[in-house]
Amino acid sequence: MKKLLTLGLTLLALTVNAAETKPATKPITAKQTVLFFMNPNGAPCIMQDKIIKESGTAISNKATVTYVKTTEFQTARPLFEKYGIRGLPTLIILDSKGAIKHRFTPGIQTKEAITAKL
Repeated sequence: MKKLLTLGLTLLALTVNAAETKPATKPITAKQTVLFFMNPNGAPCIMQDKIIKESGTAISNKATVTYVKTTEFQTARPLFEKYGIRGLPTLIILDSKGAIKHRFTPGIQTKEAITAKL
Protein backbone atom coordinates (compact mmCIF):
# COMPACT_ATOMS: atom_id res chain seq x y z
CA MET A 1 0.00 0.00 0.00
CA LYS A 2 2.83 2.38 0.88
CA LYS A 3 4.62 1.63 -2.43
CA LEU A 4 1.41 2.21 -4.37
CA LEU A 5 0.88 5.58 -2.69
CA THR A 6 4.49 6.59 -3.36
CA LEU A 7 4.16 5.55 -7.01
CA GLY A 8 0.90 7.52 -7.36
CA LEU A 9 2.45 10.67 -5.87
CA THR A 10 5.50 10.32 -8.13
CA LEU A 11 3.30 10.03 -11.23
CA LEU A 12 1.26 13.03 -10.10
CA ALA A 13 4.42 15.11 -9.63
CA LEU A 14 5.71 14.14 -13.07
CA THR A 15 2.37 15.03 -14.66
CA VAL A 16 2.28 18.46 -12.98
CA ASN A 17 5.88 19.21 -14.00
CA ALA A 18 5.18 18.17 -17.60
CA ALA A 19 2.11 20.43 -17.76
CA GLU A 20 4.12 23.42 -16.51
CA THR A 21 6.75 23.14 -19.24
CA LYS A 22 4.35 23.39 -22.18
CA PRO A 23 4.59 26.69 -24.05
CA ALA A 24 1.63 28.98 -23.32
CA THR A 25 1.78 31.07 -26.46
CA LYS A 26 2.14 30.85 -30.20
CA PRO A 27 5.63 31.09 -31.66
CA ILE A 28 6.76 34.63 -32.38
CA THR A 29 6.32 35.50 -36.06
CA ALA A 30 7.89 38.24 -38.17
CA LYS A 31 5.25 40.63 -36.79
CA GLN A 32 5.34 42.19 -33.39
CA THR A 33 3.31 40.50 -30.68
CA VAL A 34 1.00 42.11 -28.15
CA LEU A 35 0.69 39.91 -25.07
CA PHE A 36 -2.67 40.66 -23.46
CA PHE A 37 -2.72 39.38 -19.87
CA MET A 38 -6.36 39.25 -18.84
CA ASN A 39 -9.12 37.87 -16.66
CA PRO A 40 -11.96 37.11 -19.11
CA ASN A 41 -14.51 37.74 -16.33
CA GLY A 42 -13.14 41.09 -15.14
CA ALA A 43 -14.81 44.32 -16.28
CA PRO A 44 -11.55 46.20 -17.06
CA CYS A 45 -10.24 43.26 -19.09
CA ILE A 46 -13.52 43.00 -21.01
CA MET A 47 -13.30 46.73 -21.80
CA GLN A 48 -9.69 46.39 -22.97
CA ASP A 49 -10.62 43.40 -25.14
CA LYS A 50 -13.42 45.43 -26.73
CA ILE A 51 -10.98 48.27 -27.52
CA ILE A 52 -8.53 45.85 -29.14
CA LYS A 53 -11.24 44.16 -31.21
CA GLU A 54 -12.79 47.48 -32.30
CA SER A 55 -9.41 48.78 -33.45
CA GLY A 56 -9.59 46.31 -36.32
CA THR A 57 -6.67 46.59 -38.69
CA ALA A 58 -4.97 49.45 -36.80
CA ILE A 59 -3.43 46.85 -34.47
CA SER A 60 -3.75 43.62 -36.47
CA ASN A 61 -1.74 44.99 -39.41
CA LYS A 62 1.21 45.72 -37.14
CA ALA A 63 1.03 42.98 -34.50
CA THR A 64 -0.43 39.66 -33.51
CA VAL A 65 -2.49 39.80 -30.31
CA THR A 66 -1.95 36.83 -27.99
CA TYR A 67 -4.35 36.40 -25.09
CA VAL A 68 -2.89 35.08 -21.84
CA LYS A 69 -5.88 34.30 -19.62
CA THR A 70 -6.13 33.69 -15.90
CA THR A 71 -8.70 30.98 -16.63
CA GLU A 72 -5.95 28.98 -18.34
CA PHE A 73 -3.49 29.55 -15.52
CA GLN A 74 -1.85 26.10 -15.62
CA THR A 75 -0.59 26.71 -19.15
CA ALA A 76 -0.27 30.51 -18.88
CA ARG A 77 1.56 30.51 -15.55
CA PRO A 78 5.08 30.55 -17.04
CA LEU A 79 4.28 33.77 -18.93
CA PHE A 80 2.70 35.40 -15.87
CA GLU A 81 5.88 34.59 -13.93
CA LYS A 82 8.31 35.49 -16.73
CA TYR A 83 6.86 38.98 -17.16
CA GLY A 84 6.04 39.54 -13.47
CA ILE A 85 2.35 40.22 -14.05
CA ARG A 86 0.67 41.44 -10.86
CA GLY A 87 -2.18 43.60 -12.19
CA LEU A 88 -4.72 43.15 -14.97
CA PRO A 89 -5.26 44.03 -17.73
CA THR A 90 -1.60 44.30 -18.77
CA LEU A 91 -0.31 44.70 -22.32
CA ILE A 92 3.27 43.95 -23.33
CA ILE A 93 4.53 44.58 -26.86
CA LEU A 94 7.27 42.24 -28.07
CA ASP A 95 9.36 42.93 -31.16
CA SER A 96 9.72 40.34 -33.92
CA LYS A 97 12.58 38.67 -32.01
CA GLY A 98 10.59 38.34 -28.77
CA ALA A 99 12.27 41.15 -26.82
CA ILE A 100 10.13 43.57 -24.84
CA LYS A 101 9.56 46.71 -26.89
CA HIS A 102 7.08 48.36 -24.50
CA ARG A 103 5.28 47.42 -21.31
CA PHE A 104 2.11 49.29 -20.39
CA THR A 105 1.20 49.84 -16.76
CA PRO A 106 -1.78 47.70 -15.69
CA GLY A 107 -5.07 49.25 -16.68
CA ILE A 108 -7.12 50.07 -19.75
CA GLN A 109 -5.16 51.47 -22.70
CA THR A 110 -6.66 53.43 -25.59
CA LYS A 111 -6.35 52.34 -29.20
CA GLU A 112 -4.21 55.43 -29.85
CA ALA A 113 -1.81 54.61 -27.01
CA ILE A 114 -1.36 51.05 -28.25
CA THR A 115 -0.85 51.93 -31.91
CA ALA A 116 1.59 54.72 -30.98
CA LYS A 117 3.89 52.14 -29.39
CA LEU A 118 3.68 49.60 -32.24
